[in-house]
Amino acid sequence: MSNRETLHTLIDTLPAAALETTERVLRSYQTWPPQPHVDFKKMQERVRERFERSARLQASQTGRGVISGSPG
Repeated sequence: MSNRETLHTLIDTLPAAALETTERVLRSYQTWPPQPHVDFKKMQERVRERFERSARLQASQTGRGVISGSPG
């Protein structure tokens, strides 16, 4: 399990080119749990809609419904 000292040591050994990205990542973790990106929520909704559409299409073509299942 990491502790703050271990993390400080890792940060101290980072190449200078990685500092900006590392700072951005660490700042994003100031809010816990991190909130999913808005685009991620839209993507989840689209996946759910496509799954439901596909299930309806399959049911209409085969005459059978979907017993169980979900996109995630």
